[in-house]
Amino acid sequence: MKKIFLNKLLLTLCLTLSGVFSCFAEDSYRALLKQMMEASGNLVQGKDKVVESFSPLMMELGSSESAAKDFAAKFYEEDFLNDALDWMETSFKPSVSEGDLKSALAFFTSPAGQLAQEHSKTYNSEDAQKRMMAKMLPDLMKMATGEKVGTVESSAPKDYQKLFRDYYKLSGLEKSMSVLTEQIVNMTGGEDQKLKSLLVGYFDKNLETLLMDGGYPTVTKEDLTNLVNFFKSASGKKVSEANAKVLKSAMQFGLSEVMKFQMKARNEVKKLGSTTNAVGDEAAEEEFIIAPDGAEEPIIAPER
Repeated sequence: MKKIFLNKLLLTLCLTLSGVFSCFAEDSYRALLKQMMEASGNLVQGKDKVVESFSPLMMELGSSESAAKDFAAKFYEEDFLNDALDWMETSFKPSVSEGDLKSALAFFTSPAGQLAQEHSKTYNSEDAQKRMMAKMLPDLMKMATGEKVGTVESSAPKDYQKLFRDYYKLSGLEKSMSVLTEQIVNMTGGEDQKLKSLLVGYFDKNLETLLMDGGYPTVTKEDLTNLVNFFKSASGKKVSEANAKVLKSAMQFGLSEVMKFQMKARNEVKKLGSTTNAVGDEAAEEEFIIAPDGAEEPIIAPER
């Protein structure tokens, strides 16, 4: 159960990052990068997701839910956000100029850009994820038994599908999601190499459609047209390429933040004088993460 929980946590974290970085990361460059995140509205979304995903880890150590959520929110503000900005800056700064960031900021603070970004949050919503899983689960169950599955059919009109396909490719989502899904499959596919290969092929073939239908019809044709036009611009292309570089290392970044939070959470629980319950004791001794290559790495045990 622990492995399943952490896999879900990391997947949620990756989806959070893909939402935060679908736009963008104290000098003027860093300030511009942060403004871009704020303009997109994803700073709030990112914080909510991090609190939702990280707080249960602290609760397992004996913390109350309210204290765990408060500490996770503090961790986001004091650690996660700065770490994310540092991480992003290494990919953005070599090729994305301050002028490019200003152009991107102008788009995402425009009425059209703000509306597109607001609607795009649908892709990361609980409802969209439920609809995606409803389509995926029957296919995944068939694949687990060796049965072949076909291509997922979209419910969106053909002209909408074409617009989304353009957005999917131009924004860098196609490259980014390909990397992330392969890493997730390697983490969760066990030792069955044939099943792993089938899963990677399934996502390569169907993830675009699954994401598109998750946002349709909330994300409108007008939203997609505006996003496509931005990513076709010189600045948009640079941002897209930098995004793809960032997300290639998203899993490693997520793992490091999970470990950092767990260590700080243990120290906080001790400082508050919380008594670790049976679940917390078990968690302290058995918690582990799954490295990108599938190897299990023990997390540093708390001091006794």
